Amino acid sequence: MKRIIKISFLVFCAFVFAVAASDLNAKGSFKLPKYEKVVLDNGLTVFFLEQHEVPLIYVSAVFPAGAIGDGAKYGLASLTAEGLLFGTKSYSKQQIEEILEYVGASYASFASRDYARVTMSFVKTDAERVFPILEEIITHPVFNEEEFDKRKKRLLVELEQAKERPRAVIRDYYYKFLYGGHPYGNPVDGTRATVAEITVDDVKAFYEKNYHPAGSAIALAGDFKAKDMKKKIEKMFGGWDKKGSGAPGAGGLVPAMEKTRILLVNKDDATETRFLIGSYGIKRSNPDYVAIQVMNTIFGGRFTSWLNDELRVNRGLTYGAGSRFAEHKESGTFYISSFTRTETTIEAIDVALELLDRLHRQGV
Repeated sequence: MKRIIKISFLVFCAFVFAVAASDLNAKGSFKLPKYEKVVLDNGLTVFFLEQHEVPLIYVSAVFPAGAIGDGAKYGLASLTAEGLLFGTKSYSKQQIEEILEYVGASYASFASRDYARVTMSFVKTDAERVFPILEEIITHPVFNEEEFDKRKKRLLVELEQAKERPRAVIRDYYYKFLYGGHPYGNPVDGTRATVAEITVDDVKAFYEKNYHPAGSAIALAGDFKAKDMKKKIEKMFGGWDKKGSGAPGAGGLVPAMEKTRILLVNKDDATETRFLIGSYGIKRSNPDYVAIQVMNTIFGGRFTSWLNDELRVNRGLTYGAGSRFAEHKESGTFYISSFTRTETTIEAIDVALELLDRLHRQGV
């Protein structure tokens, strides 16, 4: 009987990166453009980076409102972040969507384990139409109950349907298997049981506690004059004076990695296997962050990586293979991922581990 096996080999994978350090001051080397940093009187940190090559403005706002603050209500941070777009004091959800889509703006709001984020990008000539919406999304969301109920119902259906798609759930299994009872092991989107209990009042309370200027930052990059943009941002957000405490740190010790462990999750009617092989990775503050990203790009971070070339192109074992470092504030993970036919699962895993061993022994 065919089955799908989702496998997490929790092996200590501390990479020895054989990357020569680059001299950042060498002639012809890449240099990051200069940016300015300003802290408003209310504690909000703002970054400005002028780039005039194309007439676009990109905005990224980050808040200390990640899923580590969910407590037992898994999915609360995620629903709150999405709820920022459910309407404000001046704009309904429909108006927000109509205006932003009419001008061709890209926008999103979501929560990760450590933080929540709102992003927007738009043509600079539309700034006067977009910025008022951005301001109210951040400072005056109303969390319309009707819109919240509709999203909650859809999410419950999505969580049920996800069980039929290994790709949609394997990372949640992996994080729980790796972190156990640590907050990083909790599912960001929640479970059917926890989401069913979340109310719009819970969302409002989470917003009041975790969305506040002193713990937040806004970065703007694009075709603008920093001097003029500073005045605009000061006018928009200078009066934002919420005093929430913010989500706590992840807290607690990360479980020790003492031995290799294997998790098997069977689905009898499946003809494919999706597997992850990995362990702890790095924090986002790791000084070798850039070198690690370069090495991972070679090993499994792009289509022409070692993993995809060998597993998919050369041997035809998988439909795709790669690797990723997921960096968090207080920890991080590394994993190799792939999906293959059930009958080629063992061979695909063996080849992936051979490539990892080759990287350790030979470098690049």
